[in-house]
Amino acid sequence: MNTKIHRVGIIAAMQVEIEHLYDYFPISESINFDQKIFSICNLKELQIISVVSKVGQVNAAITATQLIEKFNPNYLIFLGVAGAVDPLLNIGNIIIGEKVLSAEYLHAYNAKVSWSFAKLPAHQYLADPLLLEAAKRIAATDGGTIKAGIIGSSDFFPVPDYMPSEYENIKISAIDMESVGFYQACHEYNKPAIVIRGISNNAFQVPAVKITKEDMLNTAKKTAKFVEKLVTTCPPSSR
Repeated sequence: MNTKIHRVGIIAAMQVEIEHLYDYFPISESINFDQKIFSICNLKELQIISVVSKVGQVNAAITATQLIEKFNPNYLIFLGVAGAVDPLLNIGNIIIGEKVLSAEYLHAYNAKVSWSFAKLPAHQYLADPLLLEAAKRIAATDGGTIKAGIIGSSDFFPVPDYMPSEYENIKISAIDMESVGFYQACHEYNKPAIVIRGISNNAFQVPAVKITKEDMLNTAKKTAKFVEKLVTTCPPSSR
């Protein structure tokens, strides 16, 4: 009798953001595919495929596409750190991305230009409902350091010049550089997905954004632990 293997794809932009995941999902084997190293963890009927995309929307979209094409996961998670936009967020807090907005595409949609000659990509994406529900259940037991919120996503670091005016009527929790590219690929393949971000810095810090190695490591560790709970709470067999 053949046992059906259920798969979860997990992506991070940097190695430091994903390495603590291996504390919970130890690597069974590694596969080189299209210049990427995909780390595989085999746990009975569950297979976790993790990979580093490198920074940016294009890299996130390419890597999500590669992972889907090669492994066909039941669902995907993007994890990593982000800058806080909400001043009430502290370093080490975790944001469950219930919605992701593209700063660039939203700016284009709001520009006084007729787009009748071209169809722009979506400027917002929603987390998969079942994954979001499971993530919120975990957050409810945490004591307030994990919250669902809206993530802005842009290729500009730390924030695009036009972000405050474009988002003034939308409460943004945090901003990153990969979530929209990740979601675009998942959307094209009709794959359930969610983004989980830990806060490593204040996106509007002056005179310059400061991210310490200690804050990065501690936040990445907390985020990996949360993702482990999420995968356990919402197994791929439910998707």
